[in-house]
Amino acid sequence: MCVPANGFFLRVWWGFYTVWHTLAHVISETITQDALIGASALIVAVLVPLAILLIEDKDAKIVWDRAVIFKEVLHGPRILISMLLMLLPMLLWKEDRIYIPVLLLVFCVGFGLMLGTIASAYKWISVLEYGHRQSYRTDKRLAYLRSLDNDEASMIWSMTWPDAKGRSLLDDRTLIKEFRNVVYSIDKSSPSATTLLLDFLANMDKLAFADPIVFENIIGITMRWANNLVPRYEKSKGTKTDAFAFRHAARRIYFKLMNVSFQDNFMPYMFFEETVKFLGKNKKKELAGFSKHLSPNFFSIINKGKYDDAVWEHFPQEWLVTSENLKNENREISLAWLNGYLGWLAGKNLYQTSQNEKHDKPADDVTRHLLPKVDPILWSDMMALHWSGFGQNRDETVADAQVRNFIEYDKTFGRFGVVSEFVAAGSAGDSLQGRLNEQWAEIVAINAATSVFPNFRSREKLEELIHAADNYASEDERFIRKRTRLLALLNQLLDELNN
Repeated sequence: MCVPANGFFLRVWWGFYTVWHTLAHVISETITQDALIGASALIVAVLVPLAILLIEDKDAKIVWDRAVIFKEVLHGPRILISMLLMLLPMLLWKEDRIYIPVLLLVFCVGFGLMLGTIASAYKWISVLEYGHRQSYRTDKRLAYLRSLDNDEASMIWSMTWPDAKGRSLLDDRTLIKEFRNVVYSIDKSSPSATTLLLDFLANMDKLAFADPIVFENIIGITMRWANNLVPRYEKSKGTKTDAFAFRHAARRIYFKLMNVSFQDNFMPYMFFEETVKFLGKNKKKELAGFSKHLSPNFFSIINKGKYDDAVWEHFPQEWLVTSENLKNENREISLAWLNGYLGWLAGKNLYQTSQNEKHDKPADDVTRHLLPKVDPILWSDMMALHWSGFGQNRDETVADAQVRNFIEYDKTFGRFGVVSEFVAAGSAGDSLQGRLNEQWAEIVAINAATSVFPNFRSREKLEELIHAADNYASEDERFIRKRTRLLALLNQLLDELNN
């Protein structure tokens, strides 16, 4: 052939064609179809035993390790593609064909993918159970967990939590982080999302709650959907009912976490710190909505463990029921806790109406800590009087029944007052009286801000109670003393209104 004399592009093309033609000829002379078949057979001969060894391994460390091997180690689809890339050149291979370099390149790509699969299988097999290369298996397992869709994730995670030996290979920190990511990304309105949380709830006790990272992630998992701080449901293929079920499951996890936290001396600090950290990003009104759900569960759990002092020590100050909190920006939160407290007390007997009724220490402890600036005796007197209109006789008014019950029955809580500072003997009387005056002023301020005791803000109702107390007659000295104390309380309340 003659070489074109003119034209730059023609000369370049001719040079490329010459090199390509020469390359095709060299490949054709040195590599035969039998060589390709032999290379393919060799790599398949190596891969097949490795694959069988992996698949038939009866000593799998985690219950879903076989799924990891298929998807992340052997890569079933990649093996199929590799075999096709190697088979196609073998079928089309003919000597002295201009396209032979392309066929060889395709074959090499397929061969390289096969080598990568063999390398992955070898790494998986050669890892010691707790050796320094165990991270390879961990990486593959985590990659598999991240690749699951909603239904698959629900099934695999339900198998993971009860598998103590398998979880030990990934450790609770790693697992809970991955689970948090799944919960954050899953469709909250799908039934599988609720199943995911319920399976976790059933196996929560197996986790190392004392680990701060584990604890923080569980808080993150639940609080995002355990309250009204997010939309009640999201637009998806699921239903509103599914979304409500998901939120309910998240709440159950959160309250179980609270229960576990209160059984330890240090964990209440983590519980409240993480809770406040999350809630701090939201509006005060929304926080009050969350406190409304939190407080009843809190009161049902508190006073059942030996670490109650630690719980109250770390209880957020802005949640306490004080006249100051009820006047500032935390009013809605403090009011929600007060309402939760009143609802909790409403389920209790405030009077010892039978021998079975004993001193209610939980009510005393909660009152003393949640309302730290009130006098428990005065507060319980007002609570008992306010809710004492039961057992009304035919010839009695409601005020008569209230007075009679208050005098004749002992209270179940609020028998002891609180003196918060030491006072010298000489000034004890004045100091104690000053402290009681402060506590009384606090009760009046709380009542003014919340109307906890609406009857005690009514002059007519107070006068009815005073009249009933004046007319109460008894020869029992104890009843007479209680009548005198009641009249003093009612007259003081009336004076507050008149002033």
